Amino acid sequence: MEDKRQVVPGLEDNRDVTTTLGVQKAKGGLGKVMGGLGSLLVLVGFVGSNLPLIVGGIVVAVVGAVLGNHAQKVGQAAISQCLVPGALHQVFETVEYPAAQDLTRAQIAEGSPGLPRFDSLYTNDVVSASYQGLPVWLAGLKLCEMALYRDPETEMEKEEEREIFLGLWFACDLGKEIGCDCTITPKGVLGRLTGSRNALGSEVFARKFQVQTDRPDWAERLLTQPVQEAMLSLLSMGKTYLRLRPDGKLTLAVSMGKPMFYLGKGSVQAESIQRRFVEELRGPTRLVDALRRSLP
Repeated sequence: MEDKRQVVPGLEDNRDVTTTLGVQKAKGGLGKVMGGLGSLLVLVGFVGSNLPLIVGGIVVAVVGAVLGNHAQKVGQAAISQCLVPGALHQVFETVEYPAAQDLTRAQIAEGSPGLPRFDSLYTNDVVSASYQGLPVWLAGLKLCEMALYRDPETEMEKEEEREIFLGLWFACDLGKEIGCDCTITPKGVLGRLTGSRNALGSEVFARKFQVQTDRPDWAERLLTQPVQEAMLSLLSMGKTYLRLRPDGKLTLAVSMGKPMFYLGKGSVQAESIQRRFVEELRGPTRLVDALRRSLP
């Protein structure tokens, strides 16, 4: 996969990154202000039938949008260039970032951990790595469905792409065969069709997750207290989906509501951002550790 990420010059250390992120965040804020001001000028222009004011408002709004988009791209490029590699190397032994090969729809579908049905998918920040000698794939994942809506102006039905999942996708070969095929999804996704299988795990775990498996006895062995705690802790990141296949391949997806390795609205301090990334990466690896201890 060709690396087409933007390169930000002059980033020698974390202080440079912090400075760059602060500047770009300020520019992004200015872009929003200009967008709001432009919209207001357009509205006032329409009310007063003032064409120059309308045109001026459109120009201000467009410049604000361009400024904001550029600031966001530069900020994310600085993060990808300087902070993400360091965070990955703190968690994994070997790292290929970005991975030479992108994820395919077939790969996602093959080990799908009970994700909602989707029509299109997009990946970013694809990583190929190893954790305690185990092969790992990691990526930011966005899933969309095509939905119909009625255009209020034309009264005609149109299709639009609607986001249904945005977050982290993680896959790992545990290196051992297991005795069941097990899918764990947020409570309510599979409804109440699985009957007694809802009772697997502790009361707290059963309230949060739906378990579907062909071998409840084997699933009970795998769902040790540390495994359940690792799954419950992932909920702090977002809705969590898991699948364990009989060949020992684990697939995990966490709907974070934001892209992986995303700056967001918090601190622009490089060290703080990198610590957050490391903690997010350790969520899946804690689950791997717990599962390996539960395997015979």
